[in-house]
Amino acid sequence: MGRRMGRRMGRRRIGGWVGGWVGGWVGGWVGGWVGGWVGGWVGGAKRRGAQETQAKDSRHRPDVSSSAMDRLSRTRRTLLCIAPVAALLLATTGCNGQALDNEAAAEIAYLGLDRAVDRMLKLGFDGFNAADSANIPPQSESGDESGTMDVSGKVDQGASANKGMQLDVVLTDYSDGPVQDTPVLYNGGPIQADFSLKGLPDADLSGSLSGVFTMSGDLAGTIELDLAITGKTQDDGTGLIVRVPGSIHVVGTATSDYGVFAVDVSL
Repeated sequence: MGRRMGRRMGRRRIGGWVGGWVGGWVGGWVGGWVGGWVGGWVGGAKRRGAQETQAKDSRHRPDVSSSAMDRLSRTRRTLLCIAPVAALLLATTGCNGQALDNEAAAEIAYLGLDRAVDRMLKLGFDGFNAADSANIPPQSESGDESGTMDVSGKVDQGASANKGMQLDVVLTDYSDGPVQDTPVLYNGGPIQADFSLKGLPDADLSGSLSGVFTMSGDLAGTIELDLAITGKTQDDGTGLIVRVPGSIHVVGTATSDYGVFAVDVSL
């Protein structure tokens, strides 16, 4: 009985030892394989994530040369947008260095010619009185500051108390001086002035002046005159026809790059 129990216990110890060794070896191998596979899968996933992140970073990382070209392009576009504004600002800056708004500039563009309208009428009547044919002898006079105004044209002949007069007006570097500290020169022509004189010598005068002059100096561009002129004439006591002082009324528009100025003046 004791021997059988001893043999049984021996067999059980051997079986336990063998079972433990085999179980441990198999468990270790299976555990290692499973752990390695899982670890490898996790590591691979991590590497793939890192690669994707790097790829994204490289896609979003700005290329130095491309970025520099983009900045240059943006700078050029900005300069192109600023250039017209800067040009207009420079073109509407008076001698006092203060920028003019468009409304003020449009007014100055005409006021620089205000004296010229008066001068045109004077020269026109000088030619009217000097005419011995349908052609008015050319008349010329200097501006108060610089340049010249030249006037020529035609006048109706005969003894009629009603006559027509057509004038051609040319300005060359013309200026009657700065307006509000803003010097402007006028060039161009001929522009046309047409007048009707009814009831000479004490006639009612009506007519128009229209055309385009070019400006330079503190204002630039063009100015287009579209003016209606009315007034009275009289004999000056020597048989010459002259304007009645203060009777001339000028209305209309002067359109420049700065806007439209409504003209309403008396001369």
